[in-house]
Amino acid sequence: MERKHYLDHLRAFLMFLGIPYHTAMIYSTNTDWLVSSVETSFLLTWVFQFTHTFRMPAFMIISGFFAMMMIRKQGDAVWLRSRFFRLGVPLVSVALLVNPWQMLARALAVPDVPDGGAPDAWRNWLSLLSSPGGHWIEQLWFLADLLIYSTVLALGWRYGAKLRLGSLCNAGLDLIGRDRKSAVLALILTGTGVIAAATAGSMLDLNILLSGMIQTIRTVAFAPFFLLGAALAYRPEWLDRFTTIHWPAGIAAAAACLILTLVEPREEPVYKAASYFLTPVAGILSAHVLLCAARRWFNHANTLTRRMADASMDVYLFHMVFVCWFGLLFTSTSWPVMGEFALIVIGTTIASFGVHALVRRSETLRFLFNGVSSSGVSANGMSRSDRSRERRCVRGLQNGP
Repeated sequence: MERKHYLDHLRAFLMFLGIPYHTAMIYSTNTDWLVSSVETSFLLTWVFQFTHTFRMPAFMIISGFFAMMMIRKQGDAVWLRSRFFRLGVPLVSVALLVNPWQMLARALAVPDVPDGGAPDAWRNWLSLLSSPGGHWIEQLWFLADLLIYSTVLALGWRYGAKLRLGSLCNAGLDLIGRDRKSAVLALILTGTGVIAAATAGSMLDLNILLSGMIQTIRTVAFAPFFLLGAALAYRPEWLDRFTTIHWPAGIAAAAACLILTLVEPREEPVYKAASYFLTPVAGILSAHVLLCAARRWFNHANTLTRRMADASMDVYLFHMVFVCWFGLLFTSTSWPVMGEFALIVIGTTIASFGVHALVRRSETLRFLFNGVSSSGVSANGMSRSDRSRERRCVRGLQNGP
């Protein structure tokens, strides 16, 4: 089948974009991150806030696309079992083995100074280690949300026919895809639905659960991207339409991302409502632009991109700890901000690739951080040929069904 190299390129680009994104947060003027520098940069603040409007939405769409493609190939039971290994094992491994070192960097960056005495960073670290919260998840929220979406998709795939939901879903897709006006209306209703979900969650105190480890409003807000990706695989003609440039949509994407960049940091209720509404609108429109650009200019084989795609999972899992420690190192210097930023990005990229080189050479590390095994049949019940086919699909190298 025709290989969709542009999805491979875009997937690698979005994953590695996380390095400058999180590095820029160190120098933000309005965000107190894990490690924050006393020297801030207005330019870098805009870099990370603007990047946030399109990076994860596009990645979620790609994830939903391959999720639907693989569930149609493998069936719901085999596919969901593989997802729990490929996503769940790395989530637990990194949370227990890697993220504690991010907590240490955080404790050293913002130490407690009781009664004017020496900083008690070690006590802060032990406090973080002994308490539940979002600090155990951090960048892993993406894997946790994908597990939730995958479970819902598998259940819907299995029981949808019994509940006679198939005809309803197809009717809805027909209505959305009828013309551009219907698509615009669906986009507006999606933004409105996110506002309604956020309001209901706030009234019921359900937006944040398990001491911040689960942020249900974020899970709800990003669900439309995953569902759109699944729809693009379910109806291949949609992918062709979605990756064909429509200039008014491109202009609207730029405007929506710019407005979202301005309003998202604000805490007032009206700005929060605008942020919830614009998140799916800006994300879907910007993903349209990104996929169009990738298909137009990067739909060809490239050795470097293939290697980046191979390393992307390990880079995603480990880059945060390197960003934190390099950022902590530079908090004691007075070098130019842009120089520090560049050095942290370069150092983190090299260190992350180094970790990937170690992981790929060890069967134990591959299982812990990639959820795969090199044996004939892995713990998820998939044969070597099945896993090889899955890896090709996940890397974006095959056409949809």
